Amino acid sequence: MNVLIPFVRGTGGEVLARWYHEAMGAFTANIPAAGWVTRRLRGPLAALMDDQDRPVAPACLERLLRSGRVAVTRQQRRIDTGRDRLLELDALPSEGIERLIADIRAVDQDSDFAPLVEALLDAHGIGMDPLAEGVFRLVPDHRYADPLPGFRPSGMNVTLDRSLSLTREDLGF
Repeated sequence: MNVLIPFVRGTGGEVLARWYHEAMGAFTANIPAAGWVTRRLRGPLAALMDDQDRPVAPACLERLLRSGRVAVTRQQRRIDTGRDRLLELDALPSEGIERLIADIRAVDQDSDFAPLVEALLDAHGIGMDPLAEGVFRLVPDHRYADPLPGFRPSGMNVTLDRSLSLTREDLGF
């Protein structure tokens, strides 16, 4: 695929197009470091783009693009070798994960789960009408003004079967 970016040579449009393409590599890959580098070099980039009185000096533009490439490479290396603190904070120890998986599987196999869900929905003014094996249409009861926050007035199709929900995008779980 070719991405064509129109611009007028010697203008801010050329600076911006070449910045994204040659310094950031934004048209060929997702570059997590691009935002950081652009903020860091915003001053020189804006200075080249905003000078409307004279054409962009090729040497200045090349120097800026080279600085951008170097900064992207360095910052991307830091990102790739760095720690993901959010992931670390959210990670469970392996025994916690195994326990969580076992709990989820137990709920999935619990024959009392579907009647419990139906009773809870009914208490909030939502009817659970069967459509097919394991598929239900949730519809709000007209007696309740707002059954649950975020619940669509038109209703929604759902399943209590985890594996079915993973194969059918049209079903809520």
